[in-house]
Amino acid sequence: MNENDRLAYVGLGSMGLPMALNLQNHLKENSRTPLVVYNRTASKAQALAEAGATVAHSLAEVVEKANIIFTSLANDQALTTVYEELLEVSKNGKEIIFVEMSTVYPTTIADLVEKTEKVPNRHIAYCPVWGPPAVAKNAQLIIITSGNNHALERVQPYLVPVLGRKIISVGEDARKGASFKLNGNFFVVGIVELLSEGLTLAEKSGLGQSKLMEFLDAFFPFGSFQTYGQRIENDSFRSDVGFTVDNALKDIRHMRRLAEESGAQLPVVDIAFQHLISAKANGASKYDWSSMVGALRMAAAPSKPTFTLIREDIFLPSSYDGSLLEARVSYYSTQAFQKAGEQLKPLKGVIISHPYGPLGGNNHNNVVVALEYFFLKHGYLTIAFNFRGSGRSKGSTSWTGEPENGDYSTMLEFLAHGGKTGGANGELVMQIPFINEVVIAGYSYGSLIATSISSISSTFSFPISFIIISYPASVIWFLTCLRTKRYKSYLDALLVSDSPVLFVYGNSDQFTSVAKYQQWIEESGVREKKNWDLREIEDADHFWGTNHMEHELNKVLDEWILNGRKRRETVQVQH
Repeated sequence: MNENDRLAYVGLGSMGLPMALNLQNHLKENSRTPLVVYNRTASKAQALAEAGATVAHSLAEVVEKANIIFTSLANDQALTTVYEELLEVSKNGKEIIFVEMSTVYPTTIADLVEKTEKVPNRHIAYCPVWGPPAVAKNAQLIIITSGNNHALERVQPYLVPVLGRKIISVGEDARKGASFKLNGNFFVVGIVELLSEGLTLAEKSGLGQSKLMEFLDAFFPFGSFQTYGQRIENDSFRSDVGFTVDNALKDIRHMRRLAEESGAQLPVVDIAFQHLISAKANGASKYDWSSMVGALRMAAAPSKPTFTLIREDIFLPSSYDGSLLEARVSYYSTQAFQKAGEQLKPLKGVIISHPYGPLGGNNHNNVVVALEYFFLKHGYLTIAFNFRGSGRSKGSTSWTGEPENGDYSTMLEFLAHGGKTGGANGELVMQIPFINEVVIAGYSYGSLIATSISSISSTFSFPISFIIISYPASVIWFLTCLRTKRYKSYLDALLVSDSPVLFVYGNSDQFTSVAKYQQWIEESGVREKKNWDLREIEDADHFWGTNHMEHELNKVLDEWILNGRKRRETVQVQH
């Protein structure tokens, strides 16, 4: 341990805060220079300031004052954003070692390692941890180490016993560290799912949860069984939050992606994913993730109407050329099983499209999933599909966008024909309710294709409205092989239609400047269109990469849906 090292910690969330406090206490006990801390929400650093840490006001200040910088960040996008700035402000000068402790996807950390090692005197140790905040507070975490050997040797004395009780090394390949973390998390997911099912069974069968907990305390007297079992028994999801539903969904999406890319199956994770979606849709996104038991409780209550999440991954042949397209169809049904001849309650539908496939866009994108959760919560049937060449959809991304227009039309036809492919007399792919209204929701490249639907919307029997998010106005030429004029004509057609349109953009979009958006708004005269709702979101970038920005987007969507109801009520009164 080099006593001249100056340590810093960036990211003071539920895990970062207790780890940073342990580091600060260690430094104080050994009469070392105080820890430097930084968090985007400055108030979270208050406890550390009281413990004697130095609060930095920028990442540049962190780099100036420290040579070993720990980071614990919310998700992959936050990691990418923070490290872009860290590497930019630390290009020259002293050696700096970064100790990254977040749970991210293997390719995300691999890309970061590559970028970091290209900067002279910059090294990265990837050290994700196992254990909830209470375990972090007691310095009992299990720490995975991977990455640059020199960096690991320098930081190891600060890991155990300062932050954890055990180190498991997987070598220099940081991707293995990320894969290892996700593999370990799988078992925790399995435990929470087992507890949710078992304790619900105990309650519904008359045994009672407390009696089953006696068995669990005696037979499994350790860790996760007690922690999560007690939260479920006591319904303390809101007051005793260790790991939120949002965070659990992020990790599970990574697990499912890793399983798909590795040719493995994780049915337990798929079931837990459905229960977590149900919890989020019922307003529990910030509760402890053991609140997913609520989905099982609702389904097990015989005296009340049950709301069962119906979800299927299906494949539909594109109406453009027959290429098979992957789609995730979800809706809440009040009946798990329909009686013969009984009609499903009519629903509104939403079709959600993703960013540009060759740049990683697919139906697991954070904005796509956020829209999916939002509309499920509001009682919609949702379709989150993959354009050709993305995910498990066949074919390849076109240069013109015309085949993708056909892909979008395929999803509309599926809804229009009651879950059939190939028209009203085609094959039934999935039983779905009657759809009486549809929202076309496109994000980024998906919004570009979404506007092209306005040309065919009149051919469907249900009314169609549009949500256009982060329209890529400045890069249409790149996404459509210079067919900018054609796609501007689609937007012009939407302008003269009577369809309700919500147009949302951030004033920090990396691809289309706020000045460009405002110029189009003024030149198009769209402000005068009563069916258009324009929303500029402060500080939102193109990727909407934080929970705060997703929350702002949800607020806008809530208002738009409410205004839509008011419009319909006004029309009904007039008639």
